[in-house]
Amino acid sequence: MKKLLKVLLINLIFLIVGLFVIEGILTFYPIRDPFKQEKISTRYYFTPTKLPKEQFTITIEDQLPGFKNYDKQVTVTTNNLGFRYQEDLYTNKKSDDEFRIFAIGGSTTECSFLNDGDDWPSLLAKQMNDVFLGKNISVINTGQSGHNISDHLHLVIQQLIHLNPDLFIVYAGVNDLYASITKSTSQNKSTYPLKVRGELLLLTETQIGRRLYYLVKGMNPNPYHITAETNQQNRAAIVSEMAFTNFPEELNFDYSLNGLEALIGICKALNIKLVFLSQAVSWDEKDTDLDSWQTSIFGNARYREKDLRRAMDELNAHNISLCNKHNIPYINMQQELTPNSDNFFDDMHLNYQGSNNLSRVLLQFFEKNDYLLNSLNKQANPN
Repeated sequence: MKKLLKVLLINLIFLIVGLFVIEGILTFYPIRDPFKQEKISTRYYFTPTKLPKEQFTITIEDQLPGFKNYDKQVTVTTNNLGFRYQEDLYTNKKSDDEFRIFAIGGSTTECSFLNDGDDWPSLLAKQMNDVFLGKNISVINTGQSGHNISDHLHLVIQQLIHLNPDLFIVYAGVNDLYASITKSTSQNKSTYPLKVRGELLLLTETQIGRRLYYLVKGMNPNPYHITAETNQQNRAAIVSEMAFTNFPEELNFDYSLNGLEALIGICKALNIKLVFLSQAVSWDEKDTDLDSWQTSIFGNARYREKDLRRAMDELNAHNISLCNKHNIPYINMQQELTPNSDNFFDDMHLNYQGSNNLSRVLLQFFEKNDYLLNSLNKQANPN
């Protein structure tokens, strides 16, 4: 027995030493940690859902609404802060003629299915510079998939106010609706549940563990928070098989509204201009061309379009009322964008035409409203 234990002990030592040697060698050929984002993410400070200084290629599936003549391979590039913007931001200094706008929102601002330059903040920058000649207007896309008003606040407080902003454009609502619905149901007691098991987080701290993870999953290392290929049709098919759940009798929007009021207060205190865009969605009983592309579930529950649309309209109305209370300019995007495949490819995400239409609505607003023009004049004539 002692001899057997001795042999086992020697083999164990050799195994451990061998694993250390292999791990040491693999560190010279590192692969990405599949849970890097989960390990740094927390709701108590802002962190981008996209890794900084990266370029991602995403394959667009066939038949995706609004993408018939669009590129099948799209590129998403991030700067040093994880934003969709062509320039890095290492300082808050800017030229005398620059008017710096930050677009803030979730995935409907991020526009990750569209090429660099086709997201609505990028299109808006091009259009505004064509109209306001002699000005250098920057529109920086800080949109982050899944983020709600709490995340927007963290982003503004911890980063954006230090980058010399002139104007914030906030396009928000659907992720706040998600939070309100899931807090009102028993399916999801926590709005932000832990999605990754602790042993996986520990295992993937090593190069050996990461390779085992990808081997078991049968996939290649992917640095992005979405798959390298869109999978909307399959997701929609899964959702369509789910039974409908009764909608909550009452929703509490206080958390969202308090967050928006805090954001308004920050902007007023620091003299930063603010324009609010209410959320546009494709939930509509009259337009049926996107019915087979609906992918939204809330706390593992599927709800009827009419109930979701009614709730979204209610939250939008509350947000607009709050903007009116504080004299904050707003645009009701639900009224501006037709809720069908002319603008959307699913419940709320924009195809290229929708992105272009949204940017042009904003351009017309800025052309007609001296709210921004006064700021530009002041920028050009500081005395």
